[in-house]
Amino acid sequence: ASSPMVDSIYEDTKIQANRRTDLFYSGGKPLNVYGLDRIDERNLAYDNTYEPFAPSGCDASDVTAYVIDSGIRTTHTVFGGRARFGENFVDGDDDDDCNGHGTHVAGTLGGTLIGVASNVKLVALKALNCNAAGKMSYAIEAIDYAIKDCKEKTTGDCVINLSLGGGYHRVMNEAVKDAHDAGITVVTAAGNNNADACGQSPGSAPEAINVGSTTSADLKAGSSNWGSCVDIFAPGDSIISSWNNGDNSYAILSGTSMAAPHVAGAAACYLGQNPGASPSEVASALINTATNGVISGLTGASPNKLLYIGESLATTTTTSSTTTTTTTTTTTTTPTTTTTTTTPTTTTTTTTTALPPTTTTTTSPPATTTTTTPATTTTTTTPTTTTTTTTPTTTTTTTTSTRGLYDS
Repeated sequence: ASSPMVDSIYEDTKIQANRRTDLFYSGGKPLNVYGLDRIDERNLAYDNTYEPFAPSGCDASDVTAYVIDSGIRTTHTVFGGRARFGENFVDGDDDDDCNGHGTHVAGTLGGTLIGVASNVKLVALKALNCNAAGKMSYAIEAIDYAIKDCKEKTTGDCVINLSLGGGYHRVMNEAVKDAHDAGITVVTAAGNNNADACGQSPGSAPEAINVGSTTSADLKAGSSNWGSCVDIFAPGDSIISSWNNGDNSYAILSGTSMAAPHVAGAAACYLGQNPGASPSEVASALINTATNGVISGLTGASPNKLLYIGESLATTTTTSSTTTTTTTTTTTTTPTTTTTTTTPTTTTTTTTTALPPTTTTTTSPPATTTTTTPATTTTTTTPTTTTTTTTPTTTTTTTTSTRGLYDS
């Protein structure tokens, strides 16, 4: 019989991390962080630099990102004291990252040198055990915790990253909606079954930004889920990031778990530029600004959109108007549009356990097309009096510092 005290009853199904393991290594600093290098360029032309949201750069210092995962090694050097352990929802596990998956995800989201938003605040919410597995109830509790913690303990905006999933689960998707309605941007991994992403939660929640995975050659990763429930793609194959077995340890992992934190970091950057933006506004900005039509091997109704944050997504428009008593001049000029097309580069990567990957890149010269619409001027003059108004020209020069991915 039903009870007025029970809202609903649901099966507590299993969840797991959406990744596979390629390589682990310790010591030194990872060099070939191609994911960052790719998302600040429209074309497939790696330049070994990362220049997000040019010319202003990414400042997410007032944003808090909740990493619902296997935990975070908060003492890792890439976090610089910005990571804290929030809560552990896994029965019998210690308050740390005994798997490594969460530390890797957090590094891509917000680690120094390896992360998209390198000064964001990070909170570990542990919902996966030492085998990177857990229950839907763990993740749902973690989302509820993040909603409360964001409201009570933070002063800025918040983002949730969920690089995990299982089969479709209505209550899980409702928890994502709750976070969205509370003003928190939720980013999810689409899953690694090479199947329709609409069959997996939490990625099938309409309120989530659901992320598929691509390779360094802009191919859909073979295991990445696809379809209309995917919102955007990001690099997720052979991603180097922080690891849990030492404060200077790194690992190379692949999967939509690695793609999602690229987008979560981009969301944090956007909120740093646009404080108070709603989750829908964040999603629209990232999806509408994504690079269109460069991904090969897509299946079904997948959107051909690759994450791009190479320029500011906050647009400022200045309009000047001049009126005189006798002479009116109206000038309309359509800005010059330059389209550059580069033949996609094929990248071959060879990795050993001692050194980061070596990359060989071949790029065809870009083709440039320029179209200019001439200015149209209409002048009306009254013969009795002539008044001339001149508007001075203002020139602004902005210098942007570049973060080299190969720098020390």
